[in-house]
Amino acid sequence: IYSSSSPHSNNTLSVSILQESSFNAQSIELLRSENSVQINGDWFQLTSSNIETLSVLLECGLDDEYITGAALESILSGKNEIDCDDNAGAMRIKRLRDNLGGQIIASKFIKHVPSKGYQVTSSKDNIKLG
Repeated sequence: IYSSSSPHSNNTLSVSILQESSFNAQSIELLRSENSVQINGDWFQLTSSNIETLSVLLECGLDDEYITGAALESILSGKNEIDCDDNAGAMRIKRLRDNLGGQIIASKFIKHVPSKGYQVTSSKDNIKLG
């Protein structure tokens, strides 16, 4: 769900606005308590699982690090990384991307680099966790 005003707004707009422009995350504010994220002033309501996934990605972004699917799954599930499948983490990323408006925009926001992992494409100065 995409809303231009607040996480509680009933006004829902099409994500096509973002899809038609080049995407650059100049500000990201994560509100865990409300299961929402504000990206460039636009609010997205997410599931609690999506919020946790995004939270880990943003924390890695603050450290300018990549995270593998297996490492992501390990952090979120509490299992040892050796017992986690890279595909389980990749599925979490896919679900998050789907809830952020689909693969077109979200793949620009959450990039994947083979043999390195996933990373949020925003300067750490633009990330605010709450």
